[in-house]
Amino acid sequence: MKNLYLVAFMTLLLGGCHQAPSPATQLEAAPLERIKESLRQGRYDEALALEKDASGQLAAGPAKNEALFLQTYTQMVGRGDLGGARVPLRPLVATFPSGFLSVEGQKALADCHFWQGHYQTSAKEYRKLLTASGTGRWESYALFQIGLCLLLEDKVTEALDCFQNVVDRFPKDPMADAAQFSIVNSYLKLQDLKNAKTQLHHLITASQDPFLKTQAQESLQQIVEKETFEREKSVTP
Repeated sequence: MKNLYLVAFMTLLLGGCHQAPSPATQLEAAPLERIKESLRQGRYDEALALEKDASGQLAAGPAKNEALFLQTYTQMVGRGDLGGARVPLRPLVATFPSGFLSVEGQKALADCHFWQGHYQTSAKEYRKLLTASGTGRWESYALFQIGLCLLLEDKVTEALDCFQNVVDRFPKDPMADAAQFSIVNSYLKLQDLKNAKTQLHHLITASQDPFLKTQAQESLQQIVEKETFEREKSVTP
């Protein structure tokens, strides 16, 4: 998982760099390349020391933001320290939404709060992510995560609205299937088995994900068995 995350992360940072760097840019890039090499080798303590040094010395701008984001990555993935990851995110997110990597930093900040169980704060940070100008690549994800935050706080009706919003607005997005399953869970939490079954039938029919189809079929079978048991129980003298 760490290696896959790192490959995607490095692609994000290195993609699209076609112009020859200026001497000043080369000077800024030197410590960042050392950091990335340490991360590739899994030397997280070494990377963290280099990142803290670089983020303290570099002037405000893309290179400093990159060092801050690399530090966040090291804390989150290398050390599993979500609280520590939020420290470098503060100055990075301060440049949101136009600063280099600030949108990714905003997502990471919201994720940190979510994984720490700070659901109200997490929902607030995901809502900020929704305001980001430009690509909107995190919109479906942010809406889904807001729904999860609401569901985990027992605000089921509000959560349902978020999940349905994802399904309606992003029907081809991979998050749509996850949102559809969360709609099922929301109805189950409301003890509304009729609507839960309807949503499961829809998921079985519409989803292109074999794993989710299997999960939906198993969940539907469990509901049917429960209904049968309750019905037979009620007529037993």
